[in-house]
Amino acid sequence: FVKVLGKPKLIFKSTTFGNIIPGESFEISLDITNTGLNNAKNIKIIPNHEDIGFLNENFLFIDSIDQKTNTQIKGILQSKDTLEFGYYKLPLLIEYEDNQNNEYGIEETIGLDFTSKSNIILQHINFPAKIKHGEEFELNLRLENDGFGDAKNVHAELSGDISGQTK
Repeated sequence: FVKVLGKPKLIFKSTTFGNIIPGESFEISLDITNTGLNNAKNIKIIPNHEDIGFLNENFLFIDSIDQKTNTQIKGILQSKDTLEFGYYKLPLLIEYEDNQNNEYGIEETIGLDFTSKSNIILQHINFPAKIKHGEEFELNLRLENDGFGDAKNVHAELSGDISGQTK
C-alpha cells in the first residue's frame, strides 16, 4: 500500500468592517481554505507593509487546516497616523508546513481603503438684526473642517424654532 500525499494549498478572502481611518485600529476577517491534497499546520499570517501591521502581535497564528476545509480568523490591524488617505495594497505573507514538515510560503494581497476623518463645525453665523414676518432674509454661515481629512458632499440644514419680539 502506497499513500501519495500532495501539497497543501491555501487561498483566502478578506473582509474589513467599517471605515478605515489612518492611525485607528480596525478589524479584519480572513476566510482561509485549504484546497490542497495535504493538511497545513503552523500557519503564520504576517503583514508585509512598513505602515500597517497587527495591533499587538507580529502575526496571526493558526494551528492547522485540514485538506478541503476552511477556517476563519480575525485580527486587529492598525496603520501609522501619518498614512495618507486612499487605497492601499497590503501584502500578507503566509508561511505554513505540511504533515511531513515541508515548509511553504505564499504572498496574498488584500486591498484597504483608508478614508478621511473630517469634522465639520459651525464657526460663525450671521443674520440681520431685524427680520419681518414673511420676509426673506440672508443667512451667512461659515463652516470649518477641523478634522484630519477632506470633507466631501457637505450639507447644512437649519432647523428649530425661531422667535423674538415684535414691535
